[in-house]
Amino acid sequence: MVCISKWREHFEDMAQGIEAGQEKAFEEFFRFFSPRFRAFFLAGGLPQSDADDLAVSCADDIAMKVWQGKKYDRKKCGGFLPWVFTLMGHERASWWREWFRKRTDQVALAPELSATDPPEDEVLRKAAIEVAIEDAKALVPMIDREIVTLRYSRNGYSFPDIGDLLGMSASSVRVRHWRALRKMRAVLEHDERLRPCLRT
Repeated sequence: MVCISKWREHFEDMAQGIEAGQEKAFEEFFRFFSPRFRAFFLAGGLPQSDADDLAVSCADDIAMKVWQGKKYDRKKCGGFLPWVFTLMGHERASWWREWFRKRTDQVALAPELSATDPPEDEVLRKAAIEVAIEDAKALVPMIDREIVTLRYSRNGYSFPDIGDLLGMSASSVRVRHWRALRKMRAVLEHDERLRPCLRT
């Protein structure tokens, strides 16, 4: 079994390969991340066709950012894998924001739509929660966002594994995680978008 630090080195090598324009690194990035993006988007409630499209788009965008030398800074981000997971979460939240905006516009133009599609209430509720959580995560430092993202990703990384990925001790990760959640909770408790969700 490959230890986490070896995976961290592997992903850093992949990022360096993409920065250098190595075709093999691009192929490996798409082969590894595209299905994970798709699964993440499907788990987040996106329709299959949108999850497929967004997975390809997200993989393209992230690889291009790395290749063009934009955004990814090893020292600030804590590693390539956490940075990719963070961007993946932003993409899903952006999709829900756009969907929610379009849906609000439709209901304003045709109020009878809201009465004819009851299952969509659950979709609206999930969208509001997703966007509110991503907005709250944006208020904590980037390294803490990555810790929260890794902790609650589909893999549910342990504190020691996250520490290994980010080059920190497990106890430091645990403390940063707790502080980030405390700050996010304080923000979410007063988020007006969540009030209807909490009443049901």
